[in-house]
Amino acid sequence: MKYNHASGVTYGGLVRFIIESSPLPDIDAGNDTTIQVLCGTTSVQLNAVINSNSTDAFWWTDGDGVFDNTGSLNPVYTPGTNDISNGMAKLFCKTYSIFMCSEATDTVNVYFQLPEIFSSADTVILCQNQSVILEANAGFSSYLWNTGSSSSSISINSSGVYSVTVTLSGGCTMSDSIVVTDGEIVPGIIVANGPVNFCQGDSVTLSASPGYSYVWKKYGVVIPNANSQFITVKSNGSYKATLTSFQGCSKTTNKISTVVNPLPSKIVSASGPLQFCVGDSTVLQAESGTGYSYIWKKYGNVISGATDFQYTIKSSGKYKVIIENNFGCSRISQVKTVTVINCPDIFPNNTKVANINEVSVFPNPVTGDFINIVIPEIDEDGIIRINNLKGQEIKIMHKKGGSGNNISIDLSAIPNGFYLIQWYGSTEIQNGYFIINR
Repeated sequence: MKYNHASGVTYGGLVRFIIESSPLPDIDAGNDTTIQVLCGTTSVQLNAVINSNSTDAFWWTDGDGVFDNTGSLNPVYTPGTNDISNGMAKLFCKTYSIFMCSEATDTVNVYFQLPEIFSSADTVILCQNQSVILEANAGFSSYLWNTGSSSSSISINSSGVYSVTVTLSGGCTMSDSIVVTDGEIVPGIIVANGPVNFCQGDSVTLSASPGYSYVWKKYGVVIPNANSQFITVKSNGSYKATLTSFQGCSKTTNKISTVVNPLPSKIVSASGPLQFCVGDSTVLQAESGTGYSYIWKKYGNVISGATDFQYTIKSSGKYKVIIENNFGCSRISQVKTVTVINCPDIFPNNTKVANINEVSVFPNPVTGDFINIVIPEIDEDGIIRINNLKGQEIKIMHKKGGSGNNISIDLSAIPNGFYLIQWYGSTEIQNGYFIINR
């Protein structure tokens, strides 16, 4: 480096410069805060903090309020009309490094509490025959609703516009309002699409009005998975439904009681064997009772005049009966198959029986479903009868001549007990007995 003096002498030398970087600034504008709007004096005290590398702070806002000192770390901010209307203001604070080489900025949100009615919307739905509670914010000096109430909340049961005026601690007032509208009137009626007194095995459908959500109950207990407009009922009970509209309004319907009447028995009993000789008969008998009616059929065809609870059978066929009880419930009975056989004349021309011998029976006792009998030296037409000890005929068979002397008999339908067996031929009778012990 050269330097020219005024005397004309030139001086020279070396100069060293040391350049140091400026430390970074830092600022904290404070925590977000909420203040209640006061009468003309609503303000908030701000408290920013900067580090030792920072110079003075500078404040500004995106709202319409004012600072008492924008260059202070601790100014007071007074919100403007728009700030209060919007419910908040965003405040910014900036600081610079000592040598003004860098800067730092922080923000703080200030919220202004305004009076309002707490609701999910500006419009409240009022359901039929119900009430709704409207509630203003707590913390104000006083409340006055357009209903005359001075409480912070009111219960209303009619539609309309409801407003509340609150008094702030400074003595000024502010107001807010909400609209209450009538909800949809939910119909509370269910109907039965058929008789509610019906026979076992039948059903009735209950239906509600369309367009709602549904909960069906029986005797007051929720029926699982019964959530449609219709429900099919197959049992006794008292049924109702709760309908809910899309607005959340509900109505419980009337009750419908159902009665399930029993069916008559389908069992038909016979007074004797279903296989017998021409000239004999058996009586079929159905369940009887006051108010019952009957239609007997043979091979599916109505038997004329057969309208009693019992019917005497004298010919082969498949028989059944349609029974209707005093509840009007009908049922088709089981089918009974009757076989009438042409039995041989045991004693033709009153011929006297020549011999009375014993029938050979095996196995005896019987432990299965079949028995074998042997009729020695006889192979002709004849009758085999089985009777119990009361003399009641249990089974009768027609044996054809030429079929052999060894005969197998099915006893599967005969219960345990002691039985007599007889063979009737044209000139001979053979007797025997056997025991069934399964």
